[in-house]
Amino acid sequence: MMITLKEIAQEANVSPMTVSNVINGNLKRVSKETADRVHAIIKKNNYVPNSAARTLSTKSSMMIALCIADNFYTDLANENYSQSPYNIDMIGIIQHFVEAEGYVLLLCGGETPQEIIDNMKTWKVAGAIFLAGFDSFIPKIEKELGVPTVFLDNVYSDGAISSINIDDYYGGVLAARFLLNQGHQNLAFASNIIHENPLLELRYKGFLEAHRQKNKDFDVNCVFNGPITYEGGIKIGKEIARHPEITGVVATADVLAIGIIEGIRLSGLSVPDDISIIGFDDIPMAKFVSPKLTTIKQNMLEKGKLTTEELFRLIEDPKALPERKMLPVEIVERFSTKNLN
Repeated sequence: MMITLKEIAQEANVSPMTVSNVINGNLKRVSKETADRVHAIIKKNNYVPNSAARTLSTKSSMMIALCIADNFYTDLANENYSQSPYNIDMIGIIQHFVEAEGYVLLLCGGETPQEIIDNMKTWKVAGAIFLAGFDSFIPKIEKELGVPTVFLDNVYSDGAISSINIDDYYGGVLAARFLLNQGHQNLAFASNIIHENPLLELRYKGFLEAHRQKNKDFDVNCVFNGPITYEGGIKIGKEIARHPEITGVVATADVLAIGIIEGIRLSGLSVPDDISIIGFDDIPMAKFVSPKLTTIKQNMLEKGKLTTEELFRLIEDPKALPERKMLPVEIVERFSTKNLN
C-alpha cells in the first residue's frame, strides 16, 4: 500500500500542510532542510500525490470549502456574472491564499444548510469559509459541521465564532455624512430588504446615525428596496428620478449604485448634476463606470488574507480559540457626487 501524505508528515516530523507545500512547490514557509527531508521520504516510498487517495485514506482532504448563498450559483448558471462582482472577486482572492498553502478551494452550495453540511462531509474538507448570508444558520453549522470554520461577512453575536467583517455600521455613517456635509438635504437609501440581512441593517443604522448627528430627520419613504444587481439598480434609479426632492443616494453595493446611475440616465437626469450617488465596496468596476463612482472602500485583499490566515490557524491548532476581526472602511471620492454648498 502506498504511503499517505499524513504518514510522510509523521516520518518527516512536520505537519501535513508542510508536506503539501513541498509537493506543490510553495516553499516560502519551508526551510531547505525540511524540504529536502520531505523530498527524500517521497522518493524513498515512490509516493505519487493523489487528492482522491488522500481523501479516502485520511480523515480530511486537502480541500477548503467556500460556501456561498445559493442565489449566487443561480446567477452563474444564467450567465448573470455582473450580478455578483463582489463575490466573484472574493472567490479569486480566497483561492489565491488557499492555494498558496497547498490546499484546493472547493466551491460548495446547497438549497438548505443541511445539504451544504452534508456536501462538505462527503468531500471530507479540512476547513470551511462561509461567505455572507448564513447569519441565522451559524449555530447549526457550528454544531454539526465538525471542521474549522470561519464566517466572512456574517453578523452574529451570540457565541464564540471565528469571523472576519468590515465596519459596516461606520460605512453607513461615512456615506451619509459625506453627502450631508456637501449640502444635500434629502437623501435616499438603496438596498435589498434591510430587516432580512443583518449586514445591510448595520449599514442602514449607520446611515440613520449620520442624520441624528446632524439633527436631521430621514423620511423612511426614501428607502428603496430591490435586488442588489445592476438590473435592480436600474429600476431603483428610475423610481428615485421621480422624486425631485432627492439629491443624494447611498447604495449598499457598487453594482447597485452603477445600475442606479443608468436608471437615472434613462430617466433623462444626470449623475452628479441632478443626483449624487455613493456606492459600497470599491469593486474594480467602480473606477471604470461613467462617472467614476464615489464609494465606501473596503480592503478586499486584506479581508481574504485574514480569513484564510484565521482558518489555517484553526486547522494547525485544533485547540485554538476562535477570533473575531473587524477591518476599517474609508470613503473614496470620485465623480459621482456633487458639492451643493
